[in-house]
Parts: sequence; structure tokens; C-alpha cells
Amino acid sequence: MPPRRVRRFLQDFPLARQGPIREDARFPMLKNNPVMKKLVETGEERIGKLAQQLLSNEKFVTAVQTLVSRSLAAKGTLDSALRSALSAANLPSTADLEQLRSKVDDLERLLSSVEGKVDTLLAAKAPQKK
Repeated sequence: MPPRRVRRFLQDFPLARQGPIREDARFPMLKNNPVMKKLVETGEERIGKLAQQLLSNEKFVTAVQTLVSRSLAAKGTLDSALRSALSAANLPSTADLEQLRSKVDDLERLLSSVEGKVDTLLAAKAPQKK
């Protein structure tokens, strides 16, 4: 039996005991509410204006470009350091695994080709034995 507080919560909020709830089931009065629709439209309009102002601001665009380029440079440094650490620990890198996977795929194709040739030779030799 759940503790008293949990039971009280479940009594006060019957939707809480029904498990996952669809968004429209939780707030049905908001879906067709004209006030909510107006608030959403106003919010979307203001966010659009803010985004437009930010993207027209040269300093903001430059800052975002700098941030992205520095993030990419940091990622490159991290990748390089990770490859070195994996190499030092004698562990394969992602590139090593991809190269190995490619070789295995090549071997599978070659083996399939050899199998087909062996099957052809066996099929040709089988009628001659009779």
C-alpha cells in the first residue's frame, strides 16, 4: 500500500494514476481555447521577430560563427587525443574498426565467389560419375 501522501496525491489527481497521458488528454480545455490560440500566435510572432533581429545583428552572427568554429576545433583536438590514447592502450580506433569491417566484407565476397565456383565444379562433376 502506498504511503499516505502518495494515496492523497492519487486521490487529488486522478490523471496521475493512469500512466502516460497524451498531451491533448491532459489539457483538453487548452486545445480549442481562443485565448490560448492567441497567446500561442503572439508568442510565435515575438520569437520570430527576436530570431530575425538576432540574425540581422552582425556581432551575434560573428559570435555564433566563432563559437561553432572553436567547437569544431576543440572536437578535432579531442578526436586526436582520443586516437593517441587508444593507440597507447593498444586499442583500435573507429577508423581501424571501419578498415577491418571493410576487409571482412571483401573476404565475405571472395568466399562467396569461391563457394559459387566450387558448387559449379561439383555440379559439373556429379553427372559424369553416373
